[in-house]
Amino acid sequence: MNKNKIFTISLIILVYIFAITVSTYVKYVEELEKISIGYRGPATQKIKTSMFLGEYGTDNLKDLFESENINDYVIFDDSLNNPQLRGVLVKGNVNLPKILDGRFFNETDFFANKKLVVIGENMTEYTYAENEKRYLSLFNDSYEVIGICGYGINSIIDNIIFYNLDSIHHADWGIYSIDGNNVAKTNLILNTISNLGEIEIIIDENQGIKRLLGYERHSHRVIYPIIILIWILFFIKSRSFFLTIQKTLQVSKFLGFSLYHTIYITLGKWVIYETIGIISSIAIYSVFFSFSDFKRIMNGFPLNITCVIFSLFICSFIAYIVYICYYWSKKGVIKC
Repeated sequence: MNKNKIFTISLIILVYIFAITVSTYVKYVEELEKISIGYRGPATQKIKTSMFLGEYGTDNLKDLFESENINDYVIFDDSLNNPQLRGVLVKGNVNLPKILDGRFFNETDFFANKKLVVIGENMTEYTYAENEKRYLSLFNDSYEVIGICGYGINSIIDNIIFYNLDSIHHADWGIYSIDGNNVAKTNLILNTISNLGEIEIIIDENQGIKRLLGYERHSHRVIYPIIILIWILFFIKSRSFFLTIQKTLQVSKFLGFSLYHTIYITLGKWVIYETIGIISSIAIYSVFFSFSDFKRIMNGFPLNITCVIFSLFICSFIAYIVYICYYWSKKGVIKC
């Protein structure tokens, strides 16, 4: 393999590694943001209402839970004004904090006369064993520990107590955070709740995407230059690859091949180069990820890198086609 081929493959690997790293870093910061506010997502909306309190509070909460037109959401009870003690109502598929042992809540845990908690790893010292299960004393009662979450960074989540919302009925509070995973879903849930009774939207300047943007503003100075560098390397590596197929293009001219035939015979080289670059970059990044802080914070290997790799792959393919078409039409190297 000559130096030009090695240089081209090295550039391809660098492009994919930089792109994967930036993508992972964005997800990493989003995860840190959610951890720092009790695992509320950027689409979370805080409300104040009395409909889930008092004599009919449980019935209203159950009506909402059994509503067929809404799904995939979490409701946090923030009434106690304590970020480390939060009631939870879960329905459908939701984003979960990192579970170290056991599990998080699911739909079968609610309205079944259960008293359950998921606790941060730092709270395990306050639990006790009974009948081969672990319990935590809460609200003058015993709650079964079904899961332990945490990140090993002494965050709110490492010290939190999540309890099933239907297990206790507060009489004097009614502040809730509604997280529907996206803005449209959250608004649908809010509309459903408003049909059950009156609600008051609480404007929280420190929640969701507002807080994230404020926290991340300083990081943009790092991310933007890296993104620019990725695109510079992308164009350099594309140019470098095209230099490696110059002889093939010249042979195509000599033999009188058409544009389509030329694309066909050079496509194999392009696929080989890109495949080597993708496999190598994933292998290198997997090693880096295993020893980085990303792994400790994130729930498993970031699957979003698949979209990043696919997008770059498509961009590379378009660049490959455009260049050959340009070379054919402007230079007159290949006969149509």
